[in-house]
This record gives sequence, C-alpha cells and structure tokens, in this order.
Amino acid sequence: MCFKCALLESKLKYKLCILSIMRYVASFCLLIYLCVIPLFAESNTNDTEQEKQKQLYFLRAQYYQFLLKKAQEQENLIRNGWFIGAILGTSQININLNSSYALDRTLPASINPLAFGVSGGYLRFIGFSPMGVRIYGQYIGAFNFSGNVTDSVNTHLVSFNIDLVGDLPIAKEGYYLGAYVGIGAGVQTFSQTRQNSINDVAISRLNVGSVINVGISITLDFRHRIEAGIKVPPNVYNESYSFGLMYLAGYQYLF
Repeated sequence: MCFKCALLESKLKYKLCILSIMRYVASFCLLIYLCVIPLFAESNTNDTEQEKQKQLYFLRAQYYQFLLKKAQEQENLIRNGWFIGAILGTSQININLNSSYALDRTLPASINPLAFGVSGGYLRFIGFSPMGVRIYGQYIGAFNFSGNVTDSVNTHLVSFNIDLVGDLPIAKEGYYLGAYVGIGAGVQTFSQTRQNSINDVAISRLNVGSVINVGISITLDFRHRIEAGIKVPPNVYNESYSFGLMYLAGYQYLF
C-alpha cells in the first residue's frame, strides 16, 4: 500500500509540475500580448490617421480644382457673346519692276497703302477651358497714298473667318493675354487706274481664295479686346502689281 501511495504521490507531483509550467507559459504569453499588441495597435492607428490625412489632402486639392474650374467657367460665360470691331493697318503691294509699266520710270519695290476695315461675329469659349472659337465676317480696304506711285491703286477684301483663340489670365480679374490662329475664305478685288499723257487706263481683277489669320491679343475688363496680327489674303496678280501680307491692329467690343 505504501508503494502505491508513493506512486500516486509522484504522479500527482508530476501533474502539478506540468500545470505549473503551463501556468508560467500562459502568464508569459499574456504578458507578451499585453505589451506587444498595443504597440501594433498604435502603429495601425498612426497609419490610419496618416491615410485619413492623405485622403483629406486629396479631397481639398480636388475641391480647390473644382472651384477654379467653376470660376473659369463663369468668366468664360461673361466673355461669350457677339462682338464688333474696327481695324487699321497696312497692306503690302509689290511692284513688278520688270513689267513694261515700270521700265520707263523709277519705282520702289513695294508700297504699303493704308488699310482699314470692320469686323463682326461671335466668340465662345469651351467650358472652363482657356481656348475658344471665334466666327466672324470682315471687310478690309487698302488705298495707295504713296507719292512715288501716281497710279490710283486699291484693293478690297471681304472674308468669312474661323479662328481658334487662346487666353491666359494676367494681373487682375478680367484681364487676359492671348493669341489666335485661323483660316477663312474671301473675295479680294483689285483696281488700278494707270495715268499717262493720253488718258487713264482702268484695270481691275477679282480673286476668290483662302485667308490665314495669326496674331496676339490682350483683353481688358472682359469686354475690350485689342489685337495685332497678320492676314494672308487671296493674292491678286496682274502685270504691274501683286499683293502680299496685311499687317493689322484692331479693337473689338464684346456685348
């Protein structure tokens, strides 16, 4: 009986030892859990806060871009509309020095008669874009007042044009610096009255063709547009003259 008691006692001590070890292991694991897990939780919290801050930054940037687009769209609505304008400049007329007309006199290689005209059309910007389209009709007349050429020389150009317009804001609201380029179709007439000792000889020509427009512009207070540019007209040739570029400055008022 004593042997059995001793065996039971040793088994009990063994189980108690195992339970004690398991208790220590459980306590150690609990300690690890209590000490380490909060560190990971804090790290995850920081990551979450940073992610929230990043999302908030992007939302603010998107909202700012949205406001800019709406403001630009409102400005474009103000600048959309009908316009009229006045034009002043010069038209280059080249003289054919090898013609029979020029052989018996001293003439310059070219003359630059005064040119003036009017225009009218519609200007529309696209959404919030700084780009727009301008459709308009235009008349330009050029008349020779050169003392070196006694002939009466004049030309008239009537054209229908489509321009691509681009404006960038400067300084104050409603002020823009821009450029334009476009094409069109026009009818150009040429008239010359050649003076000689016997009588006056009248010559006239007409040509239908394409035109090209290019230039720069400045807009003041939304409504006032000032431009400087070059126009390539349909060229009209005859024995004595040929027409080159038109150098133009203009003012437009937007309704």
